[in-house]
Amino acid sequence: GDVRPRDLLAAVGCVAMTVSIVLRLHGPRVALLAGGSLALCTEYIERISQFRLDIPVTLCMLASVRLVLAARDAAAQPRRRSIPWMLAAGIPIGLGLLIK
Repeated sequence: GDVRPRDLLAAVGCVAMTVSIVLRLHGPRVALLAGGSLALCTEYIERISQFRLDIPVTLCMLASVRLVLAARDAAAQPRRRSIPWMLAAGIPIGLGLLIK
């Protein structure tokens, strides 16, 4: 099917969030492999136009995971508070619920 620009943007955002999350957890080599694998996966590319609501919801959930990782990193450092990051993680979850 035809891919709308917003669907493509959400799909690229999912790849970017995946790279960012994996970079925090496992380092640059694994992040590059994960992002490249997702971006080049033919099944992922075919499904972008078929599941118009699921890709933006997935982007929201990945953004929430990324914010939780930021909270984890903030909690590990003295004098930094993780509570604002945890509260911010609820925003993409709410947006995802509004989409679906």
